[in-house]
Amino acid sequence: MANDDIRERLAVLEQKEDNNNGRIKNHAIRIEKLEGNSDVLVRLATLMEVQTEMDAKQNKQLEKFGETLDNVNSNLSMLNLSHEQLKTDMDSIGSKVKHIEKSQAEEAEKTKVDMKVIWTEVVKKLFYLIPSIVLAAVLIWLGLK
Repeated sequence: MANDDIRERLAVLEQKEDNNNGRIKNHAIRIEKLEGNSDVLVRLATLMEVQTEMDAKQNKQLEKFGETLDNVNSNLSMLNLSHEQLKTDMDSIGSKVKHIEKSQAEEAEKTKVDMKVIWTEVVKKLFYLIPSIVLAAVLIWLGLK
């Protein structure tokens, strides 16, 4: 009977050994997976640091881009204002030219002077007036007026 007891105990111990060997294998596999996860965690931390640095650089670039867009917007607004002022000045000059032409026509009617002489005078005045207009436009455009 003692032999049967010993055999039973031995069988139980062998079964426990098999169970423990299976557990040990499972634990070894789990440890390998955890070590792999640890490596992945280190890589993820590194990637996170790199991403954070890239985000900071991108934010700086976006701020500069925003400033550039603000400057472009400001320049366009100033250009529009200059254009409107130039248009107003050109309209004013146009009305002055029309007034001058009307005056010339009235003078021609009054004095019955040769039209060739009158047009020569008008062309001379326009030759003086056009550079003045261009100079005024340039001064307005440069903001020196």
